[in-house]
Amino acid sequence: MEEVSIDRIKLLLVNGEASVLDVDPYGRSALQLAVICGRYDTAAFLITAGSDIFYEDSQRLCAYTIAWQRILGSCKGRGPTKLHNCLRTLFSDQSHLTLFRLPPLIRAYLSSSRKTFKSVLSMTPRSAVDNVDVTGSTALSWAVQLCDSDSVKQLLLCGSDPGHVDLSGWSPLHRAVYVHDVASMHLLLAVKADVNFRTRRGVTAVHVAAKIQGGTTSMETLLSCGASIESPDDTGLRPLHSAVPHDQVASLKLLLRRGADINATSPSGVNALMLGVWFNAHETLRLLLCDKALEHDGANTEGRSVLHYAALYGDLETVNLLQCSHQMKKVSLDGGTALAQAKLRRDHDRTSISCKTQPLDKDPLVWYSAFEALWNSVVEAQQRGREGGHRGKQMGR
Repeated sequence: MEEVSIDRIKLLLVNGEASVLDVDPYGRSALQLAVICGRYDTAAFLITAGSDIFYEDSQRLCAYTIAWQRILGSCKGRGPTKLHNCLRTLFSDQSHLTLFRLPPLIRAYLSSSRKTFKSVLSMTPRSAVDNVDVTGSTALSWAVQLCDSDSVKQLLLCGSDPGHVDLSGWSPLHRAVYVHDVASMHLLLAVKADVNFRTRRGVTAVHVAAKIQGGTTSMETLLSCGASIESPDDTGLRPLHSAVPHDQVASLKLLLRRGADINATSPSGVNALMLGVWFNAHETLRLLLCDKALEHDGANTEGRSVLHYAALYGDLETVNLLQCSHQMKKVSLDGGTALAQAKLRRDHDRTSISCKTQPLDKDPLVWYSAFEALWNSVVEAQQRGREGGHRGKQMGR
């Protein structure tokens, strides 16, 4: 979920440009995304606005079960208690907890007594070790999620499947990477967990490591165990691309050092530089623009160059960063369509679908002045290049 203020959401709802019933391509509601992203103020507003806490997405998960999965996890003393208390306030009705249909082993694991869990585990037949709750999680899934490597080891010794996939499509290895549980990662990899397993959306554990803060240790471990550095997800984005929107410079440096292609494109022609401009990932842009291997002259399948992305999405700092790059002279001007788009943005023309959700600039005239300077610098550089080439031809005669 992108950073959108509650006031912005209210405006979209009032103007009829959005609805609490809207879902993303995977069937997830705005309320589900708010809970997943930990944006509980937004979740509270959406509930007040009429969002259905029991609406199920394409994987049969709802905001209520996602919230209580985190609340139950906090009962084990793991995770940010303050945030989970917010969830308890929003989803306080425990009468529906039967929705989880917790198997005895998971119920014992979520109890406060480790002794109880060990006792139940010792009496659980191997065929029942991987019984699941309503989210498709096994006791192993829960243990990994809660960074409990001791229980992970016990469950694996009792035959728990390291390749089990929950309803969200994630394996225990994905979960271990996400919660920075390196100890559990090593345990899972030791029993031959698939290091290149792809979720239903084609996401690998390396994709996950690339986009989270502090994911470099996990990524080093995965790559050392043979994980693919260039595996694309279902949209064609590689781990390098996953790092850019989240401005994960350390992950980006590691991927480039290990041989990731800085100019790799998705099937729609989007590359890392375009993503950096799109998401205003300033630190990432500084790194990319300093790399001599970076190509600036690409365009996506719709013909949009880096200049188009800057005109549509780039903030003032992003535009200034691009202007400092000497290689921008290679970017296609495409008949001035990017400049025309920048003028629409300057004039607050929201009729363009591309600009509809773009936040208004703090000072549109200052932003446009910077973009115009960028544009003119590219035009002048290309003009000098043509003149130099023409003089070279004349001298050759």
